[in-house]
Amino acid sequence: MPDVPLKACAGAGCGKATRKGLCNACLRKERKRLDAERGDDRAFYRSAAWRRCRREFAALNPKRICAEHFKRGRIEPATIVDHIVPRSVRPELELNVANLQWLCQTCHNQKTARDNKAIRKRKQTMHRTRAPTRN
Repeated sequence: MPDVPLKACAGAGCGKATRKGLCNACLRKERKRLDAERGDDRAFYRSAAWRRCRREFAALNPKRICAEHFKRGRIEPATIVDHIVPRSVRPELELNVANLQWLCQTCHNQKTARDNKAIRKRKQTMHRTRAPTRN
């Protein structure tokens, strides 16, 4: 396998040589930023309430087939219970089994990236469209 050529890191103002999009230092910074953005996700996913909800969903949907692949007529095993509407958008649905679906790792990663992009875009739009306050 040929060596991948070095390129400049995509991190803001970094420019270090890397074979990936980000150098290790910028990758650590990005992961730290994402962890802070996620807030209390880890605590939620470790809670007894979530574990009960997930078990209930798994009992109601024992086949563990990826919902995204199934929509396209393919059968792919799933490993992740995913919130259809993200918790950050509708927190009141976080323990509602009707808001859950099975996804494979690849589809989950793609859906999460799309959801995060849409949420960031919505926040930016809201920030830009706010009327200035008068003093």
